[in-house]
Amino acid sequence: MKSFEEVQAAAVGEAQKLFLLRHPFVTYVHDTFEYRDTFYIITERCDDSITYLFSGTFRPPLCTIGFSMGNAVMLDAYTEFHPAPTCMIVGGAFSSARDGAVHAWGIPGWMAHALPDQWNNVVAISRSHPPLLVLHSDADQANPLWMGERIYQAAPQPKQLVILHGLRHNAAFKGPIEQWWAPAITFIAEGGTAP
Repeated sequence: MKSFEEVQAAAVGEAQKLFLLRHPFVTYVHDTFEYRDTFYIITERCDDSITYLFSGTFRPPLCTIGFSMGNAVMLDAYTEFHPAPTCMIVGGAFSSARDGAVHAWGIPGWMAHALPDQWNNVVAISRSHPPLLVLHSDADQANPLWMGERIYQAAPQPKQLVILHGLRHNAAFKGPIEQWWAPAITFIAEGGTAP
């Protein structure tokens, strides 16, 4: 069981993320506070009932987001998603498992070709897809920037590349997450049309 302080820190962190998220299909958070050891979130009034939102009639935009190794799974499966995504974000991705093996483990390039080419994000992204945002940091040491650039170059239009500066690989969920998420949130809010 977590201590009150751990729960409080988690609640404050979630509230800060919600304050950054502005989208027509996300309820606006006006304020958060704690009173007598209970956490409260004050949101706008929803225009539609929860029954309508889950009825199957309501179809909000759906943006798929992959991060690091999760990109390989997303890019392999997104053509099977129902409903189809309206936009896609590839964050901190490796170009291929082979490139990753050479970079991370120092396997010689000629030897990497003996490995199965199962998770090749460059090949996977070359298929048609919804509007794409590739997010990558110039300080990512796990999956260097050139990997993200290769994915971007292989992708058909419409696409955008946002190079983040000075963020480590796990910045999407550790450290200055606002800097990593700001372009992603803008891209989603604009329906996959703005960086």
